[in-house]
Amino acid sequence: MNIYEKLMYGVMIIFALASNVSTGITSACIVISAIIMMIQYIKTKKLPLQINAFGGVLLLYGGLQCIIAALSVNPVASFGDVWATMYRFIPLFFGILYLKNKKQLLYILMAFSMSTLLNDIYGAYQYIVLSNNRPMAFNNTATFFASHLLMAIPMLYLLCNMYKQNRVIKYYSLILMIFSMLMLIASGTRGGWIAFVIMILFSLCMDAINRKKIIAGCIVMLIAMSGINIATNGYLMNRIASISQMKDQSSIERVLMWESSIKIFEDYPVHGIGQDQFQYMYNTQYISPLSKRRADEDYHKGYGHPHNNFFKYLSEGGLIGIAAFIMLYGFFAYKFWMLYRKEKAMAKLSYGMIGLLIMIGIQAEGLTDTNLTQVPIMREFWFLMGLLFAAGKMELEERNQHKV
Repeated sequence: MNIYEKLMYGVMIIFALASNVSTGITSACIVISAIIMMIQYIKTKKLPLQINAFGGVLLLYGGLQCIIAALSVNPVASFGDVWATMYRFIPLFFGILYLKNKKQLLYILMAFSMSTLLNDIYGAYQYIVLSNNRPMAFNNTATFFASHLLMAIPMLYLLCNMYKQNRVIKYYSLILMIFSMLMLIASGTRGGWIAFVIMILFSLCMDAINRKKIIAGCIVMLIAMSGINIATNGYLMNRIASISQMKDQSSIERVLMWESSIKIFEDYPVHGIGQDQFQYMYNTQYISPLSKRRADEDYHKGYGHPHNNFFKYLSEGGLIGIAAFIMLYGFFAYKFWMLYRKEKAMAKLSYGMIGLLIMIGIQAEGLTDTNLTQVPIMREFWFLMGLLFAAGKMELEERNQHKV
């Protein structure tokens, strides 16, 4: 490895360690990585690999977002949001440009697992010692804690199966995966639970080899849910029951916000109201008279997003925003699907499958909460996407060489 690759490997290790516990450290990693890449480009006049389609899609996405921002009700604020969003894509290129071998991948995955472990331990402390029925660990809300867990569980599943010859790594990652699933239950996040069920259904279809193990894991989860429900005097079952009960105020508020998002779209169908403008427009002009959570004179105290990724893009970006959203995530879903199809014929475990499961989990949870705009979630998501794609391509190249 050259000096730039060594430095970036160190940055990836630190980023993985901090991914679940510290936004400040991951921010520093992004800044440092950007400096390293700029110096490398100045010195060598080229990047370590062709970015090709990944860079092209992100540039197109950024261009569409700039059009929306220019037509925003508050262009200055919207352009600021565009910059903040594009900045969070940088971790995608860590793995794509700088992951070189499986040994590096192992250390990065272990660092990520340690970050997950710290997050889970703090969440368990809040739940057991502080008697918080909805632990949030190092996150702002229990919902965002669940988002991290929806990404961590597939990665731990990967680690457990990828290094199963090593008994220490295998059982460490397996126990941590079970711990993370228990904390997902304890988080009380209904959208996270629904997303996890969807992930399980997809994994049963995609991973035929481990189907029995997945079913056994589901049984363990159901037993654990029963135990947690008893320990919390029925709180868990009340949360589950509220999923289908529209009398629950949080569900009512979500539906009202979605209806308001559609009204905003009807008034601004092409370009929307602009990025980061939902809070102002909803609380000052479009809030439903049936809503009980009102901002009164200060709109900053009202809801800042419609608790749905689709409706956020629809209201703030109109048709342009929805097109950008579908293009971006559709592109990565397609790339991972193609990777999964190639790996399926050659390997027992697919990096493409893990990437798809994480995408499915985050997008499914995003139907009831706007999770993709949250800084730590978005950074971790793109970091894992780049890591998994690079590892999958590396695996395919190795197996093709062995065939030759």
